[in-house]
Amino acid sequence: MYTEVFPKLFIGIDVHKRQWSVSIFTANCHHKIFSQAPDPKALKSYLANPPAGQRFVQS
Repeated sequence: MYTEVFPKLFIGIDVHKRQWSVSIFTANCHHKIFSQAPDPKALKSYLANPPAGQRFVQS
């Protein structure tokens, strides 16, 4: 039996008119913080290509 294990990633978004601050954490550590233009398509594009060995899950 083969089982894949992916760490859960938690994403926080600080929304402002001119830019968004996005924070990504796992249950154990901080992963990444970045700022981007307020563009939902750009954020979706980033989340569609997660770092190796990880997976973003919507809830």
